[in-house]
Amino acid sequence: MTITNGTTISIDTFNVNCMPVEENNNPISQTYIRSIILMDTEPVLRNLKITQAYFDLSQAIAQRLGDTNANWCNFATWASKTAGRFIRMEDLNVHLHKLLHAHDDYNEWLGMIQDKFKDLEIDHVFDHSRVHHAAHNVLTEISADIAAGNLKVFSELGPVFSTMIEAFDKPFEEEKAAIETLLASLTPGDTEGGGQDMLANAVRDFYTAKQEKDKKRQAEIILRANAQTGLHEQIRLQPYIAAAMEAPIHHNFMIAIQEHAKQNTPQHKHHLLHDSFNHLFQPIAQKTHDAWLKMSTHYLMTLVLPDGTIHLGKDLPCPHGCPLFPEHLSEPSDEGLTVLLKKYEAHLNTPVRSHARNWAVLEDRMHFILNLFRSRQQHRPLHESPFDADQENKIRQNTIPTGNL
Repeated sequence: MTITNGTTISIDTFNVNCMPVEENNNPISQTYIRSIILMDTEPVLRNLKITQAYFDLSQAIAQRLGDTNANWCNFATWASKTAGRFIRMEDLNVHLHKLLHAHDDYNEWLGMIQDKFKDLEIDHVFDHSRVHHAAHNVLTEISADIAAGNLKVFSELGPVFSTMIEAFDKPFEEEKAAIETLLASLTPGDTEGGGQDMLANAVRDFYTAKQEKDKKRQAEIILRANAQTGLHEQIRLQPYIAAAMEAPIHHNFMIAIQEHAKQNTPQHKHHLLHDSFNHLFQPIAQKTHDAWLKMSTHYLMTLVLPDGTIHLGKDLPCPHGCPLFPEHLSEPSDEGLTVLLKKYEAHLNTPVRSHARNWAVLEDRMHFILNLFRSRQQHRPLHESPFDADQENKIRQNTIPTGNL
């Protein structure tokens, strides 16, 4: 299966309709998860089902490890839900319209461009709808990149967590062997080279945490597992995040506008458009780029949690009525965890400079993400459902629900 930017995900071919009914209806089964991955023609519904599946997996893990500590799937639930706003292009058109018209000279520039077409005796209407259409097409490409990243991570991690939960449900004497079988199925090597060693270490940590009775020790092991899963995920997502955050909006917009104008201009007059593009379209392109920077901050640099919105470019606020870090994670003693936190400067007990300076840079993202994981690991709202009961029911029935998603 090939996703938007040409990346290929290998999935065993199977017929979901031939599977046992109980397996089809089990929201954390391999079969159900793969059926979501295969929804190539429905990116909006697939994102909603990925978000719901992450929640189902998070609750299944909590039932087996205890729900004091949030696991990686809890955070993935809300990250996927937040990404869904852009995948659905939710309110994007309205926001774009307002930002473009916020420039005092915007309409003046539109008029100058239209007058230039008249001077060249080219019968072409250039108004706000032309600008909006071209900008919308560029943003649609970014939306596709975000959807592809959402799918990329779920395609890899969803089946792993599903298999891990199946192993946890086996009798004690079979559980370790099932975990070893899962680990053996993962690709050796560094994440950067396509390997899954870091993910394997996270699975080992979740398994260790299941056996651990000491609450502080268990909290640190789960944070270490979450951190390794998060780092693996972010390395995988790097091309998609960079493509979205560093999208050449100005260049792509100019190309879109030029192509549209040429399509509506006789070919023998195309040479007359060159100077017009360079002189008159540049300001409009720059205004579109400025609008994108504001929109990316609003849509991509926030994480919507059940109890409020976290701004990724700002220092982390303390959870309501609580210190920044829970007691069991205020002074980590686990060596492996400490090494990870120090590597990304997330080991200090302060919210100061906990923000990400540049979300397109992996190290900056991990600095913020590790602080977030540590801060919210014992935050009860993370266990809330991302959708209400009616919305959840519709999503499970392969229908896009109404209301606030």
